[in-house]
Amino acid sequence: MNLVEVKKEIEERPYMLTKTGETIYDLFMEDDNTIHDIGEGIISVIESCETEEQLQLVSDTLAAVCGYNLTSIIQDIREKDANNHYWIGIID
Repeated sequence: MNLVEVKKEIEERPYMLTKTGETIYDLFMEDDNTIHDIGEGIISVIESCETEEQLQLVSDTLAAVCGYNLTSIIQDIREKDANNHYWIGIID
């Protein structure tokens, strides 16, 4: 879909905010979405950024989806590492 089609869908489909949120949540909760897979997808998108504007879009999208921007997420990771957090997805 192009930008015009997406914006038209958003404008014309009733309750699009709720439907989008519920759909994204359901997709996150699918059995085949592991912590590693989600992290890998996010890091892959970040690594593909070539401009500060692209990185800002990633940060804004993360904030929209989980309530925290990229800076806050990295800050949380640093704090957890400093406190020897047990990362459930890491097996050494």
